[in-house]
Parts: sequence; C-alpha cells; structure tokens
Amino acid sequence: MPQAILTERAQIHVSGTDAQHFLHNLVTADIEGLPYRVWMASALLSAQGKIMFGFLVARNGDGFVLELALQDAAEFHKRLKFYRLRAKVDLSQPAQVSIAASWSSDTTDPAALRDGRFFGLDVWRSARSEFAHGDADAWTSLRIEYGIAEPHADYAYNDTFPHDVNLDQINGVSFKKGCYVGQVVVSRMQHRGTARRRVMIAAGSGALTSSMEVKTGGKIAGTIGSVSGTSGMALVRLDRIKVAMDRGEPVTAGDIPVTLRFPVGVSYGWPSSSEAEA
Repeated sequence: MPQAILTERAQIHVSGTDAQHFLHNLVTADIEGLPYRVWMASALLSAQGKIMFGFLVARNGDGFVLELALQDAAEFHKRLKFYRLRAKVDLSQPAQVSIAASWSSDTTDPAALRDGRFFGLDVWRSARSEFAHGDADAWTSLRIEYGIAEPHADYAYNDTFPHDVNLDQINGVSFKKGCYVGQVVVSRMQHRGTARRRVMIAAGSGALTSSMEVKTGGKIAGTIGSVSGTSGMALVRLDRIKVAMDRGEPVTAGDIPVTLRFPVGVSYGWPSSSEAEA
C-alpha cells in the first residue's frame, strides 16, 4: 500500500455544546451533515468570499478536529476565538502532528479516517508519533492527478475563491445551508457560473517548477503549484486557455510547452468560445 508521511501539520479540537452550530454557521462545509470517520475539506472565508484558511474537518466524539498546515495553526486558532463570542465552545491549542496518508487499498488501522477529497479512491489518514518511511513524491503526484490543491503549495490565502481550487467539486462548500462568512459571494459564483480560474493538470515537455507562470498569446493565464517531474498542478484562467486553443496558440510554463487536462472526477469543462471571448 503506498504511503506518505505528511509533516508540519497541526490539529485543533473544537468541543462543547455549541461546537456543531458554531462551525456550521462559520465555515464553508456542511458540518451538520458530516459523516463519521471522514475528513472533509473546508475553509474559513473573508467577507469578500476569499479563502483565509483552508483545512480538513472530521468528527471527534461529540466534537470536531480540524487539521491544517502547522504554519497557519496559531493564527487560525486565534481567528476561531474571535468568532466564538458567547458560544459554548472550547478550542484547544494547536498540537503539531505527523500524518500517515495511504491509498490503493483498505486500511487495517482502526484510527485512520478516510480523506473525502479524492473522487473514487479510498485515501486514509492517521496521526501517529512514529511512522515507517513514506513516498512524498507519490503523494504529490496523487494530489495533482485528482486536483487536490493545498494552501501555500498551490494557492495563496486572501487571493483565492473556493471555486478556484475546486472546493465546490469535493464537498468543501455547501450550497444548501444558511449563511456563513463569505456565503453571498460564493453562492453568486455558483449560480451565475462566473468561476473562471480552475485547477488543471499540466503535462510539460520537460520538468516543471513550482511558481512557473502559465502563458499563452503573450498573456499570463495562471501559475504552476505542486510539481512532480513533468506534471504539475496549474491554477489557470479557463477562458484564456480556451481562446488560445481556438487560435492554435501554444501554452507554456516558463519556456516549456505544456498541455492541460482536467483532474479526475470534476464536473467543469471548457467554456464555450463565446464565453471565453467575452
């Protein structure tokens, strides 16, 4: 079974009588409908609908546990306390953890929870103090193939909408629940179909490098995030790429020609030529 060891992670525990209500009305995911033994993607947004913090959330007994990058944990914890007000919620201090992620078969680890972001594939995550060696590049390749973008590696905070990085594709955003911070903007993008930036898989004619600019027709269309050899996760303007395709213009990352394809399981596609030209 392939396995990767993910270091520099942290967990925050949210408990108390109002824990579910508090999170459900604050973050993007459907907390009330969250099943047991599953990690779900979610985000805390600004009032403008942009991602301030991206994280995973899972049920933990009568409460919840949030997992995110260690470098964001202290500030995220502080922000949660700011929103707590009079709610009966207890927030633990962030605890640093290492995560074992495994895939391609069922796990025998009773402490492992399924990573619900991967379409049609069982990926398991468990926090332990000691692990065997893992394959970090295989994990990056897996994320690229499924379009699973992560903060810092693939996108910047306060500059990215949930649709940009496929939270709408992996149940990281609920369009059925009531208000949460940034909900108006996100719902408008969903119902008007105005999301233009999306995650794509870039295949280069040579090795790709993170932060390369994706260009076509003399214009910047996006950037490369996580890379694995000649493959990379690209966050790009679909309309600009579509115009280039229609005109037969090359797409490059740096000076390297690339082709772009959609990640596994996504529902979006190329805009029509008229939409792309608008």
